[in-house]
Amino acid sequence: MNTRPPLPTNADGSCGSTQLPPPAAKSPHSWTRSTTPQAPPRTTRLSFGYGTNGLTDLRLDDALALLADLGYDGVGLTLDHMHLDPLAPDLVTRTRRLARRLATLGLTATVETGARYVLDPRRKHGPTLLDTDPDDRARRADLLVRAVRVAADLGAHAVHCFSGVTPPGTDEATAWKRLPDALTPVLEAATTAGIPLAVEPEPGHLLATLTDFHRLRESLDSPAALGLTLDIGHCQCLEPLPPADCVRAAAPWLRHVQIEDMRRGVHEHLPLGDGEIDFPPVLEALSDIGYQALTVVELPRHSHAGPHYAEQSLSFLHAPPYHPAPIPARAPGPEASLKADARPTRPADRGPAPMPAPAPGPAASRKADARPADRGPAPAPTPTPEPALPDHPHTPPSPTHPDGPRDTTTARPEREHKVTHPRTSATPAAQPTRSAHPQPPHSAHPHPSLATPAELRSHLTPRLTGAARSWLNRALGDAAAHPGSHGPISVWELRLAEAGRRCGAEHADAVRVLILDAARADTDALTRVYRQGTAAERRAVLHALPHLVPGPDALPLVEDALRTNDTRLVAAALGPYAARHLAPHSWRHAVLKCLFTGVPVDEITDLPRRARADAELARMLGDYAEERTAAGRPVPEDLYRVLTLTAPPPVDDSGLDGKES
Repeated sequence: MNTRPPLPTNADGSCGSTQLPPPAAKSPHSWTRSTTPQAPPRTTRLSFGYGTNGLTDLRLDDALALLADLGYDGVGLTLDHMHLDPLAPDLVTRTRRLARRLATLGLTATVETGARYVLDPRRKHGPTLLDTDPDDRARRADLLVRAVRVAADLGAHAVHCFSGVTPPGTDEATAWKRLPDALTPVLEAATTAGIPLAVEPEPGHLLATLTDFHRLRESLDSPAALGLTLDIGHCQCLEPLPPADCVRAAAPWLRHVQIEDMRRGVHEHLPLGDGEIDFPPVLEALSDIGYQALTVVELPRHSHAGPHYAEQSLSFLHAPPYHPAPIPARAPGPEASLKADARPTRPADRGPAPMPAPAPGPAASRKADARPADRGPAPAPTPTPEPALPDHPHTPPSPTHPDGPRDTTTARPEREHKVTHPRTSATPAAQPTRSAHPQPPHSAHPHPSLATPAELRSHLTPRLTGAARSWLNRALGDAAAHPGSHGPISVWELRLAEAGRRCGAEHADAVRVLILDAARADTDALTRVYRQGTAAERRAVLHALPHLVPGPDALPLVEDALRTNDTRLVAAALGPYAARHLAPHSWRHAVLKCLFTGVPVDEITDLPRRARADAELARMLGDYAEERTAAGRPVPEDLYRVLTLTAPPPVDDSGLDGKES
């Protein structure tokens, strides 16, 4: 069997090590992704569905009609306020009406319970089965019992659920006692209804891995109603086995499958073909074990283009074998291309693009501002003609792109087709990419990660109103007098929440950093604020790390921020702390994340030093650029700036001593 070293986890169980372990020896299903999504011979026909949590901008009836028209076999129905609200009146009547509609459309269903705010409008996925308050745990269990009844009325395959995150202050032993106790009435209802309860291992939750599932199963004496939801992306993220081997290992308990693309160590659901998963062995494994329930595409953060991704995903899963014509070798030209040892030659049919296209938005318009005026002209294009590229195997033809129709008549600039190091006499460090954060437009503030707290306060004080200055003095005094924990919540933590209102949004980041510094917040306190705070408070924690945490202990916070799609959090995470402590593998992926989310690379502290002569980063950038080009997508301008920094130092051919002979 194919084995890999287990992925180290953070204290909360989430994946995100500073150096991800490489795959070990290959099995017949290689860990390296296959060249195309070739449909393997299958002994069991697989049934595909699409999750309604990825179609939240559509009415439920419209979403079901869309899936039926596209050719899906079923639907992953998330009970939520917009789609069969489980808490609204007349649930039984509405469920029976839905059952008739599903029958008319020829769709089956699995009931999912991962709605973010269906029980609590203020707590994502709250309450959970692990909450401290027994009444809160009972509310979650009641929702699951309702879901079982809905599933029974719909004739669904299973009901999906998860454990939830261990609450702050709760030890692991206590959490593992609460989970089976809370699930007992749900399993009783599932047994009575004849509906499997399929628990999903979720990164960051108490029950995060297949090993954790078996721990739960054994603690409950292996009830027949307890099954497993296997998320293929989560297997890629943190399981020690490749996804195909996870499928085979889970076969006896497998009741529901969710599928999307993902990268090792990064819990981010990606469209099929945009990550690292080798899908043909996964689909073959599902067929080989005789899995007959739904395999549901899970893209909850892609509702803005849900119909497009629903169509693209099914085309990907049904893609026939692909045999592209070979691309002729390029004639050597005067440009200094990426070195052979840094960029191994790859076949033309190498696989799908690892990154989704960045959505157009404000970030895109900032790129031109982020480019220094003295950068000089762009690299001159080589006259070598580009070979025609075949259609990308993982981008099925579609007349409409989610962001609007593409203009295919305009010639694309040469730089979007060829990735080369421009010749230059300057060393990478001398290139005009800034190593520090740029100042926001119209802001006179020093950056809160780069300036010392004394500099921040000196700069901030004359810019505040008298009332704001008085409040800040009191807040800093409270923080200094009551550092660390002070009852259920620290006094200074309350001041963090007030900072924007008291001092103005433009000063809030600097004010919060000053409060954290005055409180002498340690890693535990910073983690508590980050986990429980708003996005603005999380950003302040990231800015404060270089001032308060001398070692790598707070890296889990940086890694968590880099897993989000909040561009301001991503930018804050890549400050001096990440520059000092983030491992090369994670740092390179963070650079790529900036490129595909539109975060200007000027936000990456110490970029020239860390990118200098980094052959692996150059390879990743080249792959990303070529695959975006093959898919007909533009290459981000910032990519060329970073690529320039990765160039090895120029060879001195004037003589051994550097002088003319």
